[in-house]
Amino acid sequence: MPYYKFGPTDIFHNRIKTHPKNEFFIYDGQVYYNNNPKFSRINVNGTDDDLNHVPYGYISLYELNVDRATDQLIYPFITKQGSLTSFKTIATSQFNTDFAYGDEMSSTYPLSASISFSHSALDNPRDYINALQNTLDY
Repeated sequence: MPYYKFGPTDIFHNRIKTHPKNEFFIYDGQVYYNNNPKFSRINVNGTDDDLNHVPYGYISLYELNVDRATDQLIYPFITKQGSLTSFKTIATSQFNTDFAYGDEMSSTYPLSASISFSHSALDNPRDYINALQNTLDY
């Protein structure tokens, strides 16, 4: 197979075909995602502990605290410095008044996602349904 050196005006076309499949099975108030079983372990106290630290049927978004003890979970933090960076959930006024320079702002992991449903009557306004329809039409 010969080698070809690409030049600055050459265009390389590549195509990847994927066939993603997501399946949710809801039974008796429990959500089963892609038929995954509940992974758990027996911790040192002899009690059952979730490996992902999220409820069953939820998805751990970043899977950062997999198989860690509950008292040793990692967490995001920002120290207030001259760069004035903070979490999105902290208002500017709260940032200016509640935190001194050198204070640590922290949050918690794991972040999780799940599915939910809502019922609405046909005669009620359904603005969020219309917004989803516009997104799907796009």
